[in-house]
Amino acid sequence: MIQAFYNQKVEKSGSKIKLKIQGATATATAYDGKGNVTGEDVLTDMLSYSSYILIYSPGGQVKIYKQIHASDYRWLNINRINSSIRDDLARTALLFGKHTALQIDTGVVADSTVDLYVRCFTAGKDGFEIEADQEYSLEPFNTDNLVRGRHPRMTFWDSYALIVNGRELKSDHKGFAFSGDFVTPLKCEEGKDYIDFTIVKYKSDFTPGIKLERDIDCEDVFVETSAGLANCRRVWLDHGTGHFRLYPMGYSGLIKIKLGRKWYRVWNDYLLKLE
Repeated sequence: MIQAFYNQKVEKSGSKIKLKIQGATATATAYDGKGNVTGEDVLTDMLSYSSYILIYSPGGQVKIYKQIHASDYRWLNINRINSSIRDDLARTALLFGKHTALQIDTGVVADSTVDLYVRCFTAGKDGFEIEADQEYSLEPFNTDNLVRGRHPRMTFWDSYALIVNGRELKSDHKGFAFSGDFVTPLKCEEGKDYIDFTIVKYKSDFTPGIKLERDIDCEDVFVETSAGLANCRRVWLDHGTGHFRLYPMGYSGLIKIKLGRKWYRVWNDYLLKLE
């Protein structure tokens, strides 16, 4: 399902942006007030749980299927860039262009499912056209609400809970605990020098309380720990569930366990205590 939005604050500007989506490929074409193409770029092989922005960069160039073309607009994989820079997404965009014209946030991208959240910032209803090979909706949004509102990815991207020592814990990307006992210290079972952890995938930000156990809920989850040693850095989820072990190595005290994805390393942040 594609949820698309145009900026209701922008009245007729003359310019236009057309977005064509075919599977995991998105082609953006920009036109001036006379109908002339001012830029075009193709985003191929979109990944799950990623953010892509179309930036306005006058006089720029893009690479489309190994060919270089002149274009005032180009796509950026903002997750990939910010995994190194780790700065505010808006400030990162300004390093590459004058402003962001369009943004795509992806949910699950698979052969049978492509969930997209599309926002056009620079065009209103008359200036934004979308063509897709699947069902989509087109509605208004107001950029004024972005100042204090939550980013769509906070409720659009799915989350990962932890099951450890017989209790289930849920925490968001800032370490806010949704549910579970975060106070009782964790400890190794008798006769073991490690603690077993199970990762369980949930819909959105845990609010619906829906476990995800579909065929498409098979993915890598990256694990980072501030102490001890995990027996793997990547945990493969099989129908939304995966396992790893933590070896405390004699450590006791507070520990951070962070779960995320390759280009967004921290999505669920857990502050726990080891005994």
